Amino acid sequence: AMFIAMHYFNAAYGSVAMIRFMLPAEILMILICSIIISRYFSWSEIGFIAPLNTKSMVWLIPIYMVLIVGWAFLISDFNTLKINRQQWEDFALIGFVTLLVGVAEELMFRGIILHALLDKISPRKAVIVSAFAFSLLHSINIIGGVPVEGMILQLGLTFIAGFYLAGVMVKIKSIIPLIVWH
Repeated sequence: AMFIAMHYFNAAYGSVAMIRFMLPAEILMILICSIIISRYFSWSEIGFIAPLNTKSMVWLIPIYMVLIVGWAFLISDFNTLKINRQQWEDFALIGFVTLLVGVAEELMFRGIILHALLDKISPRKAVIVSAFAFSLLHSINIIGGVPVEGMILQLGLTFIAGFYLAGVMVKIKSIIPLIVWH
């Protein structure tokens, strides 16, 4: 979808036009992940349970601190902005697609891939392999127009995030807080 948006519709990476184009692709990814989960796993097995171990919940503090700081900066800037109706609609679309990206990527990497690996290899190796796969997914952004330097930075950052999030998933056994954060 990103390739088609960029190369056939001249929709630059991160533009509202590309985000609009990504909406059906993200919905399709969630549907595919849902079919795979329903067929090969159970929803509770991949983490659709409330985290019960309060000791493990401490692992969520860093990711939610990042989220809180990000929202604080965003909200503090709202007072100085003059936002028209179209901009609000674009903001809502970007927010909705971002939510779908979070759901799709968490289902795929911390749900399906991580849990499939946990059945076959040690938790440490499963965390590393799923983080590597998560990072590699983001290399596709180069076909959407991200410069090579930007993609390399994304690969590093997404590996670190994927490593941490997979480790948290193994600890708390709930995918819900990760979807919310993502």
